[in-house]
Amino acid sequence: KYLTAQQSLKTNLFAMLGQFRETGWLDMEDEALASLCSTLKLVASSWIFYQSAQAPQAKITPAVIYQGVLQILNMVSPMTTDKGRAVVGEIIEHYRQQMASASA
Repeated sequence: KYLTAQQSLKTNLFAMLGQFRETGWLDMEDEALASLCSTLKLVASSWIFYQSAQAPQAKITPAVIYQGVLQILNMVSPMTTDKGRAVVGEIIEHYRQQMASASA
C-alpha cells in the first residue's frame, strides 16, 4: 500500500509539473523536471513524519498539511517563469488563507 501511494504521488507530481511546463509556467528540461519531481516527492512524503518528530504530542491538522503544501510551492516558485511565479503566488496566497482559517 505504501509503495502504491508513493508511485501515485510521483505520477501526480510529474503530471502537475508537466502541466506547469506546458502552460509556460515552468521552463525546464526533462532531466531537471524529473529531479525536481523526486525532490518534491521526498518533501511531500516526509512532511507529516517530520512534523510528528518535531512535536510528538502535536496533532496533524489541516493547517499542518497546508503548511506542507506551502513548503512545496515555495520550492517551486523560484524555478517558475514570470508568468508561473504570478500563478504560484496566487496559489500560495490561497493556502495561506486556508491555513489561517484552519488555525482560527
